[in-house]
Amino acid sequence: MTFTKAARQGGVLEQSVRQEEVIVMHSTIKVAVVYHSGFGHTKKQAEAVRDGAAELRGVHALLMDVTEAQQRWIDLEVCEAIIFSAPTYMGSASAEFKAFQEATSRPVLAKGFAWSGKLAASFTNSGARSGDKLSNLVQLSLFAAQHGVHWINLGLPPANNSSQGSDEERNRLGFWLGAGAQSNVDQGPDLAPTRSDLDTARFLGRRVAETAWQFARGRSISNGLDPGTISVNTLQSSFAGKDDGVAGGEAKRLLAVRMSLERFAKQPCFFQAMHMSRSMPSVVSLSLDSQGGRQMKPRINLASPNEGIEAMRAANQWAASLLDPKLVALVKVRASQINGCNFCLHMHSGEAFKHGESPTRLLLLDAWRESALFSDLERAALAWTESLTRIAETHAPDEVFEEVQRCFSQNEIIALSVAIALINAFNRLAIGARAHHPDEPQAN
Repeated sequence: MTFTKAARQGGVLEQSVRQEEVIVMHSTIKVAVVYHSGFGHTKKQAEAVRDGAAELRGVHALLMDVTEAQQRWIDLEVCEAIIFSAPTYMGSASAEFKAFQEATSRPVLAKGFAWSGKLAASFTNSGARSGDKLSNLVQLSLFAAQHGVHWINLGLPPANNSSQGSDEERNRLGFWLGAGAQSNVDQGPDLAPTRSDLDTARFLGRRVAETAWQFARGRSISNGLDPGTISVNTLQSSFAGKDDGVAGGEAKRLLAVRMSLERFAKQPCFFQAMHMSRSMPSVVSLSLDSQGGRQMKPRINLASPNEGIEAMRAANQWAASLLDPKLVALVKVRASQINGCNFCLHMHSGEAFKHGESPTRLLLLDAWRESALFSDLERAALAWTESLTRIAETHAPDEVFEEVQRCFSQNEIIALSVAIALINAFNRLAIGARAHHPDEPQAN
């Protein structure tokens, strides 16, 4: 796509554009696994379900026990699907899971049927092959129905039901409503459930993730919003209600970003920073002075091995391991926008695309407060990013932190804060070194 005009004429914003769309990129969806485990066996089953869901590209799988889940209602609210699990005790779910069920009444039901329209599934474990697991699965499906959630069954035929059958087959216990597992009562979670039961759990996780992705995609299309697609109408609507001067300025900024994103779409996602890899070739050869617009040579080669940068990189990897990678990329792009770091903006925009971010959301990131495309969790993270990046002005106010506390656990808040601190440090290193992104012309 090419943009031939973005200017004001007689108080009207004109955009002469070919009416076609840029490449489609899809946003990440979240699938949560909420469980209780008495002796560790159901936790092991839950981890297999989580791993199965995470196999699908574009899916971020969350794993939380019922205690943690009651501190993360907002995370659950933004999930496309929730997979429930409790061990079967006396033909029913454990008392701890029932307490979680009852706890959903205020933050979910009373909030206006907050989970309505989501997808759900379940799995369970017990010592006996039957152990009345079906009774537990039925109760879990009724719990989901009370929240207006669509149920996903296991989707596997029963196995081990002939003379040629084996306990090594998936769904060896023959359940349809959800996944069942059996753990010998004299074996710990290091030996039980069996490999076939864990394979069954992994299958359920992937099945839910695939169905959730299809639902999210279909819902967006039925609403007239193909996720991640940029169109002329999208850009024009972002200027609605704004005066002519503001619209003209935003047009130039957004259209320039879009042209840059279009170039990214034609290239492989190779954008890796010098502080992410020692093997990155030296591309720090020229930069533009933001004050005078003159070209300047680099001051420092940040690609050379350095213990300090290596330590920063290790801390960065730790922080990223506790958070949604797409969220981390958004945080890094936003901080880099504020600090005006062209090198980090180029790199982390590429990372965001690689993790499933859409060009539309990146275009509107600078105006995230006015856009409906960002979740409550993302808004909290972006507000915290801006607060810590502009710490001399904001002093990290209580109201911003309270919103972060509602969305993230303590460890996640620390990881998020570390990620924000590090991107600010990398911004300062790159700007001070006069680093520039690879698309700029090279010095002779």
